[in-house]
Amino acid sequence: MTTVLEMLFTVPDQKLQDAYMEAKEKAEQEAAETTEPGAHGVYDFEELLTKMYGSYFSDQGIESIPYWIYTNLNAYAADRDVKVTFDSVNIQPEESSDGNYYTFTAALKYSIGGEEAEYEQTGTALFEDGKIQNITFTDGLMTEIENQLFV
Repeated sequence: MTTVLEMLFTVPDQKLQDAYMEAKEKAEQEAAETTEPGAHGVYDFEELLTKMYGSYFSDQGIESIPYWIYTNLNAYAADRDVKVTFDSVNIQPEESSDGNYYTFTAALKYSIGGEEAEYEQTGTALFEDGKIQNITFTDGLMTEIENQLFV
């Protein structure tokens, strides 16, 4: 769990940046040509996520990674000088579960144009057969960053 959160919240991620830029270029070139699934690099991200996180997540679990982490957050990092670093995490088993459900609070640092701030990202994770089956985030780092950028 710690490794996954560290990977998710270390931005910019060059692999995701490259996939984002490729998708952006494809979208610009093919803007009006197709609306089929997989257009504009969408599946490039899915394939990349499977390579990066496949050993930590079940097949269903990868789909639970919020889209904003690997697209918007990395796009902001590329376009608006945003950086996010993972500091630490506190993971606790959920008392009402059978040992497969955990809550977490990840301590993050982020900077926008060099101005640094801290953020606590909370969430939950459900494990099945030793892999993450579902991960959710209860607070929004993206909202925090957008508020700093656009308010």
